[in-house]
Amino acid sequence: MKSVTLFFVLFLSVSVTAQSPISKGTINLNGNLSFSSQSYENSAPTLSILSINPQASYFLVDNLSLGLAVNYERRSNGASSTNYGIGPSLRYYFSLEKFYPFISVGYSYTKSFNSSNDDTFNGNQYIFSGGVAYFLTKSVALETAISYRIDRKTLPDSYKSYYKDLDIKSNIIMFGVGINIFIY
Repeated sequence: MKSVTLFFVLFLSVSVTAQSPISKGTINLNGNLSFSSQSYENSAPTLSILSINPQASYFLVDNLSLGLAVNYERRSNGASSTNYGIGPSLRYYFSLEKFYPFISVGYSYTKSFNSSNDDTFNGNQYIFSGGVAYFLTKSVALETAISYRIDRKTLPDSYKSYYKDLDIKSNIIMFGVGINIFIY
C-alpha cells in the first residue's frame, strides 16, 4: 500500500510540474528567422537584413528565462556583409492558456565581415522584443515577435569616404517567426 501511495504522489507531482512549459527548471531551445530594413543616422544607404537567431535558455523561476543567444545576419545594399553575434537574453512570459505573450531584453557582442573589401569590425547590439508563443503541443510552440534593436559599432578608417562619423549608430525594427521546444 505504501508503494502505491508513493507512486501516486510522485505521479501527481510530476504531472502538476509538467503542466506548464514555462515553469522553473524548464529548458527552452528556440530559433527565429527575421527580416528587416535598416537605416542609419549618418545618411548611409538602407540595408536589407535576413537574420537567423538560435537560442537556449533556462527558466530561473516560473515565467522568467535567462538564455544565450547566437545570431547570424546577411546584409545587402548592393554590397553585402555577414555578421555574427553572441550574448545573454532575459525573457518574461505571461500565461494565457495556449497563448503566451512575452517581452525580452538582450545584448549581443557582434563581429562583422564586409565581403567587398574584407574589412572586419566589432559592435554591440541592445535588443528589446515582444511577441506571442502559441503552443501547438504541450512542449512545442510557434512564435511571432517584433524587436527593436540598437546597433553600435566603430568602422575602420577605410570607411571615412562613406561615413561622416566612424561611430555608427543604427536602429532596426525586426519581424520574426520561430519555433520553441520546451524540455521539462
